[in-house]
This record gives sequence, C-alpha cells and structure tokens, in this order.
Amino acid sequence: MSAAIEQKLLSLGCSCTMEHTHEAMQAVEIAGTAVADGVDVIVAAGGDGTCNEVVNGMMQAAASGAKLPELAIFPIGRGNDFAYIFSIPRTVDAFCRLLISGKARKIDVGKVTGGLYPEGRFFINGIGVGFEPMVTMKASEYRRISGSQLCAGPAAYIEPLPESSRYDPEDRRQGAGDPVPAAIGV
Repeated sequence: MSAAIEQKLLSLGCSCTMEHTHEAMQAVEIAGTAVADGVDVIVAAGGDGTCNEVVNGMMQAAASGAKLPELAIFPIGRGNDFAYIFSIPRTVDAFCRLLISGKARKIDVGKVTGGLYPEGRFFINGIGVGFEPMVTMKASEYRRISGSQLCAGPAAYIEPLPESSRYDPEDRRQGAGDPVPAAIGV
C-alpha cells in the first residue's frame, strides 16, 4: 500500500518520505521527529490507533516549540472512525488528490492525564473510559478472519463483562472496581 501511495504522490508532483512502524508507539517517535524536522504535512496511514500515536508525537514535539504541520489521515486500519466522520477517501487515488488539493479543516485536540499516562495523552476523535477501552484492547488481541472482525467484535464485548461489572460498596476509591461507562468526544 505504501508503494502505491508514494507512486501516486510522485506522479502528482509531490515529494514524500515513507516511514513504517513495526511496533506499538513507534509512530509517536516518527511523528515527533518529522515535526522537529519541519515537515509541512504528516500522513498517518492506518486506523484510529495509528492516528492517535501520530497526534501524540506531533503534540509532544510542538510542546518543545516546533511548528505543527498539517495532519492527513489515510484510513487503512482496523478502526477508522475519525476518517469516516470526516468522509476521508479510502482509495489511494482519491486520497492523494484530496491531499494535494490543499483542502484542510481545523480540528480540536484534547488531552487527558492520569492512569498509565500521568504526563498525559492527546486525542482528536474521542476517548473512552471504563468498558469501551477494555473492549478495544480485547478486540486488538484477536486475529482477523479473512480480513474481517466478524468473530472478534462480539467476543470482545462479551469477555470483559465480568471484570467491568465488579463493585465493592465498601471500597469507594476511584477506579476500585466501579464500572464507569463514559465517552468524550472533541
């Protein structure tokens, strides 16, 4: 897929450098380096998780005073909610034509702190707390079957139920087992 994107952009007169991730959180580092290097546009080719990593790398680098480039998202991942909301094309040709058109939208960026990320994590689409992230994390453990998540989705929703429904009325500390269904969007 990256070769097709690179080929199309070159045919349209754009120069580009491709970077591939091979492990979780690697896109944070790649995006941060790109921002520090002063690129004009970063293209995140992936799903919502990849986009989240890229946004975090961009915002962390910007906190050091670097100028933020534009972010373009090519939706080729498992979850593409953000791309769906903004009607971002899914074909290489249509995406590349949109990219070079210069058409852009300003979006809000949120930040949440605490838990595993006391220094904070940025987000552009939404953030889930409680049951939703448990389902997302569980679904990512399942392998796709012929390119679909037909079996993974329902299994991921069912498996976390016992853990998310724990409740100890004597233990009133936040996160001490109380289910907290919440979703926040920006």
